[in-house]
Amino acid sequence: MAERGGDVSQAAGLRQRLLDEFPEAPEVGEASLALAQYTAGVSGGREGAILLLESLIAERPNAAVVPAARRELERLRGGGPE
Repeated sequence: MAERGGDVSQAAGLRQRLLDEFPEAPEVGEASLALAQYTAGVSGGREGAILLLESLIAERPNAAVVPAARRELERLRGGGPE
């Protein structure tokens, strides 16, 4: 909701809070991917985004967002389109 309201920074904070406080919530996969995409766009955030994506893929290999997470990870590592 915060993101739809234009406050992407607040949305990222809410996603981080979800990951920290409710790591077993069903929304964690989508939240991780969105947070990684946001983090990648922040100055100096590329490595943090890569870590988030690697963690998502390793810890939730059957999550519906894993294919998108793999594509984003490849892009961040330099193997895909910007």
